[in-house]
Amino acid sequence: MSGSSRSEQERLVAVQGLAWLEAANRENFERICRLAATLFQVPTVLITVVETHRQWFLGQVGFDAPEAPIETSFGAHALAQREVMQVHDARLDPRFSSHPLVVAPEGVRFYAGAPLYDRYGHGLGSLCLIDKRPRRLEPEQIVALQDFAEMVMVQVDQCQLLKYRDPLRHLTNLQQSRVDTSSPPNGSLLAMIGAEAAEQLARLCVAACADNAQDTVKRRAQRLLDDFPHALANGEVHLEYQPRFNLLNGHMVSAEALIGWRHPTLGKLSPSEFIPLIEGSGNISMVTRWLIDRALGDLASCVDRDVRLALNLSPLDFQNLDIAQALQDACKRHDIEFMRLEVEITEGAWVKADPQIIRQLTTVRALGVDVAIDDFGTGYSNFAYLHEIPANVLKLDQSLVTDLEHSPRKRIIAQTVFELARKLGYRTVAEGIETFRCLRLVREYGCDEGQGYFMSRPLALERFKRHCGEVPLAFHPSDVPPQGAFGQLSSN
Repeated sequence: MSGSSRSEQERLVAVQGLAWLEAANRENFERICRLAATLFQVPTVLITVVETHRQWFLGQVGFDAPEAPIETSFGAHALAQREVMQVHDARLDPRFSSHPLVVAPEGVRFYAGAPLYDRYGHGLGSLCLIDKRPRRLEPEQIVALQDFAEMVMVQVDQCQLLKYRDPLRHLTNLQQSRVDTSSPPNGSLLAMIGAEAAEQLARLCVAACADNAQDTVKRRAQRLLDDFPHALANGEVHLEYQPRFNLLNGHMVSAEALIGWRHPTLGKLSPSEFIPLIEGSGNISMVTRWLIDRALGDLASCVDRDVRLALNLSPLDFQNLDIAQALQDACKRHDIEFMRLEVEITEGAWVKADPQIIRQLTTVRALGVDVAIDDFGTGYSNFAYLHEIPANVLKLDQSLVTDLEHSPRKRIIAQTVFELARKLGYRTVAEGIETFRCLRLVREYGCDEGQGYFMSRPLALERFKRHCGEVPLAFHPSDVPPQGAFGQLSSN
């Protein structure tokens, strides 16, 4: 067997491992498609899985058929390369100019596909954008599409993990392993050894997988902890800034500093993976000191002196740092006014459990720094305790905002929270706005400010500085957006 044939056989085995997802709940994949369609302003987004004779869709927007023959697939071409494949005008491309979907009335003109690869390098399919008009993605949009492809693969990995993990005990799911070995194909090894031996094999595989998974997780965690100090020093760790907008006039009023890490071998790492590890090691305050100094230095270089900066704090920072003093020192060093800062703390009983925390927050607020309760609605969520905290900003968690237009229950909760918060004197912020309908709803509910990928994804410093002081929303937030109104901060 040739190397290419063996590679394709291994790829098909990996694809077959996803077959159960075809009949599973795919709402999270559909949500990624909706978000991508909104961000890139295209009518059709597909998450394809490419088999030998067909491609089926793990998620889709703007295309109703559940599958398509491989002969009509653009995705097979996208899978043949590692980078994003763009077809700017399919009618002018010799590979596709006679394609049935291209020559049809209102046919495909533009295609962009980011290949989906698993951790072993097997190409599974692609995340693709389709439009009926010619166009070209900007470099920043290509990076964004690759980020969306990474989001898809993270979701695939989570689904695969949950399939073989008991949802209550978080242990490997023996029952699922039994199902997978109970009806083996004729002629396979499992069919030859019989049911009893297959049961024993399932138990052995479960034990081995559990041990191996735990060992892999531990090794990766230790590697991240060992590599982080060096990464902090050599520039692998960086900040991006996600703008926040006034929902009455569309002006950018502030930005949240978000930490990221591009590891030289592990690639782009989410802070949700490495920050808890650093907190557990007791070194989070080292990161917070770095973040305060770096973010305020970046803020000082912005032309617009009215833009505020939001900084996330860990509960452990209040044990190991004098927050007020750290902010004072950094503001003096970078010539930043206190009123341009906001510190964000997650809601929870931990805030009022330690009087020292309340004292520190009171001192911070007395400086003129805003104090925000972040992720409100996910934990303690009790207005009764808020009067004990010197906060003046309330951020409704994205879990209650994203997909708001499709959930009557979320709408009731959001409207009630915004109304009560306004009466209590809080400035309110909605996180996770992904669609225009969601934007209009939170604005109608009286929310003051909004943040989310629909308005802008996180920006690198230079792009953020370039847009400071501009009005990025090309329409009044109460109006219906024209085609392409959004994306100024996301694409340029």
